[in-house]
Amino acid sequence: MGLFGRLVDDLVNTFVSILKGHQVTWRNLWRERVTLQYPNERPKLPERYRGLPGLHPELCIVCGACAKACPVQVINIQGRKIAGTRHRELVRYQLEAGRCMFCGLCEEACPTKPVKAIRLSNTFELAVADKSALVLEIPQLLEIWKSKPVEVPEEQYLAATPKKLAAQELAKQAEGEKPKAEGAEAAPRPKRVAAEGGPAGG
Repeated sequence: MGLFGRLVDDLVNTFVSILKGHQVTWRNLWRERVTLQYPNERPKLPERYRGLPGLHPELCIVCGACAKACPVQVINIQGRKIAGTRHRELVRYQLEAGRCMFCGLCEEACPTKPVKAIRLSNTFELAVADKSALVLEIPQLLEIWKSKPVEVPEEQYLAATPKKLAAQELAKQAEGEKPKAEGAEAAPRPKRVAAEGGPAGG
C-alpha cells in the first residue's frame, strides 16, 4: 500500500472512531443521570453498606469479642467489674478508623441482643488533616452508632444494659439478705424435750 493508500485508511479510521464515540455519547444522553453534585448531594447507600463502626457504650458487656475478631487489631477496649455483681462496665473504647478494613467481623462477633453494641454504619467520610483525628473514642463512636436507624425501639434495647442488670442484681441481693436477717432475730431458741422420766434441758 502506498503513501496515498495509508492516508485514506487513516482518514477512514478517524471518521469511524468519531462516529462510534458520538454513538456512545448519544446513547447515554437519554439515560438517567447518575452524577451527584457531592457534597451537596449525598449518595443513597445500600441497606447493608459497611461503613465506619459505631459503638453504644451502654450496650457493651466488655466481653472483648470484637477486639479478638478484628484482623488488624484496631480496637482497644478496657472495662472493670461492677462491685458485688458478675457484670462489667465499659471504661474506655478506642478504634483506629484509619486502619479499619470495614470487614464487619467485629459486628458479627458481638453477642449483645436484640441490637449489637458495635455495628457498621453508613459513615464513609474519613478525610482529615491530622491522622490522630482518626483515633475515635466513645463519644465519637456513639455518634456514629446513632447515625444509622435502629428498627428496635430504644426503650427495648436499653432495658437490659449491664448497669441496669447490675442494679437489679444488687437489689435482689439486698432483698434476700434483709428477710434472712429479720428471720434470724425473730426465731425463738429451740427447746429440747426430755424423755419420759428424765430431766428437761434448757
